[in-house]
Amino acid sequence: MNMKDLFPEYFKDKKEVEKIWKDCIFVFDANVIIDLYRYSDPTKESLLKSLRYFKDRVWIPRQASEEYLRNRASVIASEETYYTETSNQINEFLSNLKSVFEKRRQHPFINEKSSKDFFNAADKMKEELSANGKKYLSRVSDDEIRKEIVDIFDGRVGEGLSDEELERVFKDGATRYKNKIPPGYEDIKKFKGDIEQDDVTVEDKKRVYGDLIIWNEIIQKSISDKKYCASYGR
Repeated sequence: MNMKDLFPEYFKDKKEVEKIWKDCIFVFDANVIIDLYRYSDPTKESLLKSLRYFKDRVWIPRQASEEYLRNRASVIASEETYYTETSNQINEFLSNLKSVFEKRRQHPFINEKSSKDFFNAADKMKEELSANGKKYLSRVSDDEIRKEIVDIFDGRVGEGLSDEELERVFKDGATRYKNKIPPGYEDIKKFKGDIEQDDVTVEDKKRVYGDLIIWNEIIQKSISDKKYCASYGR
């Protein structure tokens, strides 16, 4: 045997790689979609533009879709907290800085024009923060990102695993996670208690073994469509 026969995945020629990229299915996990709520508008629009461009070739596993919908509101709430903290810290900083300038009629080391320009720029920054904050918070009830995602992945969401297949994944996952075999074995730390107890719900198991479920869904998709799947997640 030679290396090329033993490890063909490391010896794909340029044409084969180009063919894979031309024909493959782009698969996304929940984190990629959730991150849209954390990005600035330009970055968010850039990713959405890419998703729209490849709309006919994107696909999301059912488990990933469910995780996105389940976690969306909590991510929005988390970003709301970040917005409030940022706003409070900026206001406190500017208030303290103004008190320094107010101690004297004119600061001995900073001319009046520079200080005026600074505070004018700070006011514009606060206005931008306030406007974007209000827009962001409106997503709880009127979420334009969710509308985009629903449209982009219309008809392109996995059917999910059957109950029997889920049970197989749970059993397989218990062994894999004990031996720290990816994907997802770190997620066992999120569960307090023994995941193998009979009273643990299916939903709890799906949360713990979510990455493994997604991995199995991707394998099924690749086999059924006879295509490579390029998976994007973090």
